[in-house]
Amino acid sequence: MAKAKAKKTKVKPVTVPASAGKKWWQFPDSLWQKVPSLQQTRMRAALEFHILPLLQELEALYPGRYEPYTIGKTLQEIEADPRAIEGGLYLYELAQQEGLVKYERKKGAKRGAKGPVGSCGMSVGAIKNHYLRTAAHMLLKNAGHKMKRLTEYFNEHELQQVNHLAGLTILVRFDPLSISELQVGLKGRLDKLLAKDELYLETLRECKPVMFLRALRKSLGDEFPAILEWKPDFLRAVAEGLDHSAKITALGQMLLFIEDPDIVRALGTWQIKEVVAENQAGEKKKRYITRIGQIKALLGEDFDKLLHGNARLVEKVGSWKDEEVDQIKFYLSFITPEVMETLEPLPFKLQLGILDGLWDTQGRRFMEQAINKENLGLKAIRGIVGQINEAIANDNMPNDVRALIKSGFYSKHTAHLSKAM
Repeated sequence: MAKAKAKKTKVKPVTVPASAGKKWWQFPDSLWQKVPSLQQTRMRAALEFHILPLLQELEALYPGRYEPYTIGKTLQEIEADPRAIEGGLYLYELAQQEGLVKYERKKGAKRGAKGPVGSCGMSVGAIKNHYLRTAAHMLLKNAGHKMKRLTEYFNEHELQQVNHLAGLTILVRFDPLSISELQVGLKGRLDKLLAKDELYLETLRECKPVMFLRALRKSLGDEFPAILEWKPDFLRAVAEGLDHSAKITALGQMLLFIEDPDIVRALGTWQIKEVVAENQAGEKKKRYITRIGQIKALLGEDFDKLLHGNARLVEKVGSWKDEEVDQIKFYLSFITPEVMETLEPLPFKLQLGILDGLWDTQGRRFMEQAINKENLGLKAIRGIVGQINEAIANDNMPNDVRALIKSGFYSKHTAHLSKAM
């Protein structure tokens, strides 16, 4: 149930007397306010007579928006339905927001003191937690498979917010192994996961527990909780793009520096090879060689610059030879995604030739300050690329672009640079 917005109502406020729920035969009074089972008996009597009618009247103000949670139901029926408990708690929060519920203080209580609800000896917070736990345990029980570790977790850590129940409704449908991986990776703070929205949780539920979650947990280490900051589309891109645990392992914590989900998908297209190696004991073991790991090693610190490029170029880099990656490595410190995209239509050799020629003729200052400027470097590169494409179309591919730039062959595209710099 989405939390309803506060609005003016015609519902009459309710004041719960200090004696609410107390029967004449319930003595001694102190015992009924301390023993949990007796407290709940009084609490339920106070809720059924004073609070439930208010919630039903309040819910009637929103007809047709959802199936009734409290209307036409007894308190006992509501307590047997986790969905109705969740809806009832949301309605109670709305009633509080509207100032529709007041509690009479016992005689002698200090002004402003947070007294119990009626005569049960329980505070509003304690009652809320009771129903949150009740709904949670029903959800766990009805999950259809053993959830012992998760049950133990919720026995130890009480739910604090009503919206956690919506998250738990999805969480109990997770593979138990996924829950185990998440609990370890999040260091036992599953409450943070419960606060995520439905789309995120449903996306996470589809992720494989071993090939994805375990690999992700081991690769990210202490940074694993950062996945809670991911948007659902990015989470899905990681799960679908990095479709093998070896790819996740190879990328490691560099994954946290990527912002564009298309970059992740592009990395996922890079090759992975399965090889069988024999150890010293003569045992044959499978291992995987990923292009992600190879290029990451070749580029070193410059690998991060590639991750902030554009997806089409990233996909293309995965097919380059080692020597090509090594050759372009120097320029990754200077060029931006816009420069990469402008060069991208040409074969690698010609792209490198343009960069080499501009370095020779314009120098470091140009590379650092002007290569990515629309009316400077990008204009020059775009002109050179266009002229080269015309030559290729006429079966006249240049052999040495670097030498042609140095000779001034493309000066009509680079003349403006010397004036501006």
